[in-house]
Amino acid sequence: MPAPIGFLGSNILTRYDVELDFPARTIALYSVSNCVGRFVPWSGQFTAFSADLTRRNRFVLHISANGHPIRAVIDTGAETSIAAKASIAGTGADLTGMDKTVPMYNFGWDGEPIASYRHSVDLEVGAERFPSASIEVGDIVLPDFDMVLGMDYLRGRRVWLSYSTGWVFMQRMDAS
Repeated sequence: MPAPIGFLGSNILTRYDVELDFPARTIALYSVSNCVGRFVPWSGQFTAFSADLTRRNRFVLHISANGHPIRAVIDTGAETSIAAKASIAGTGADLTGMDKTVPMYNFGWDGEPIASYRHSVDLEVGAERFPSASIEVGDIVLPDFDMVLGMDYLRGRRVWLSYSTGWVFMQRMDAS
């Protein structure tokens, strides 16, 4: 596969609705107007989220960890999902001893290493339930959200980001 020669940033993407089909390795841009409801052209089951947009045009979903609401940003640049330690502690999770295990390292937006630890939480993303999901938890501060949903979650899905309506649609491709 040839190396990428550039990136599509929010200055371009926010002009369209964006369909990211990770299993098919495709991206499609749609000029959308006057669309309401669940308008994606997909057959089969999918989940619809009324999302928030951050100041930097990132979609934030309302999900839950251990039955408590948290805010998760969709980040296609993150290889793994990670949650802020303070946010997960706020869900009633027992994090004692977590820092005594061997850390894993990821890199943040600024290129600095982030130490994270595996922890088990009951995670709900829309209608999908992940009891005792093993997620990475780090002592990090995430602006405007509690968790990053990375490619470990997204890679088996088709995702529609509707900048025109503020909705996000997701479809697991093995369940369609």
